[in-house]
Amino acid sequence: MTDREMLELAAKAAGYVVRWYDDSLAYGPTFGIEVEPGNPSGFEPWNPLEDDGDAFRLALCRPGLDLTWVITEAWQASDDEAERAAYVRRAITETLARIGKAMQEKH
Repeated sequence: MTDREMLELAAKAAGYVVRWYDDSLAYGPTFGIEVEPGNPSGFEPWNPLEDDGDAFRLALCRPGLDLTWVITEAWQASDDEAERAAYVRRAITETLARIGKAMQEKH
């Protein structure tokens, strides 16, 4: 699964309306979530693979998500704080992507 597919499926699991857009002046090709329902320009950049806040909010979309094992594995995988954070962000996104994929297969 590519990062793009993972982001799209994770967003689906979270119930976000998403799209890819090109904001060449600020970000380049960017994935965004709808922040103002029905407003086509009401999107903001969203990438839980790179942003701690986006990953945290994504995890909060699934109240039963247990992050204990993810954090424990991250601590065992690296002594570097940035690497541990990246590990946890990816694990959260992958978990939600699996949920999104299951939702997609039901329809």
